[in-house]
Order: sequence, then structure tokens, then C-alpha cells
Amino acid sequence: MSKPAASLSSGLGLPTYKAFGNGEVISVADLTATRIGKFLNIAGTVHHGFDTDRGDNLYNFDPEQPGHLAGRALEREGEAKPFRMQFDRKQSVDAVLEYGPDRTLTLRKIDWGKIE
Repeated sequence: MSKPAASLSSGLGLPTYKAFGNGEVISVADLTATRIGKFLNIAGTVHHGFDTDRGDNLYNFDPEQPGHLAGRALEREGEAKPFRMQFDRKQSVDAVLEYGPDRTLTLRKIDWGKIE
């Protein structure tokens, strides 16, 4: 079992955790590509997230979850309750690539928008 990234005191003398478990951020792009001469313009939106469809990322103080003892103690005191960890963000992207004579593509410009 790996060591938690950081811990806090629950006020009851039990450790709780700021970071735990495994997760991954999935990025899905909705892009439009347009060729103008030797340039390929790509623009659109990239959606970043995890647990946005399944809704099964519930932290409910099960014994397999780090910090479960502190979570259960806090839950009994009315200071904690099960929660879902979810992340759903998007950002715009605008890129220009150039076709080379040897059938290569070279990235000439890329602009990432603010994450919203």
C-alpha cells in the first residue's frame, strides 16, 4: 500500500487525506480541420474530465479507502458524509500545421484557451 500524498488532522486525533486513490483525466476533442493550401487549421473544444458519465466514483468510507476510519468518525459526529469525486472542464484549442514536401506535418502554432 502506498503512502498518502498528504494528511490532515480530523480534530479527533485521526488522520484524513487530501489525496488518495487512483484516477485518470480523460480528454475528448470536438475539432474541425480545414486545409488551406499547405496549411491545416484545427479548431474546437477539448473536454477534460473524470467520472462524468458513470457517477460511480463514490467515497463512502469503505475499509479499502484511505482515511476511512477518520471519515466514519467524522460522519458519526455529523461532520462528514459520502461524496462523489467528479471533474468536468473544457477549453478551446486553435492550431495551425504545415504540410511539408516529404509528407510531414509541422506544428506552427497552437493556442490553448482558459480552462472553464
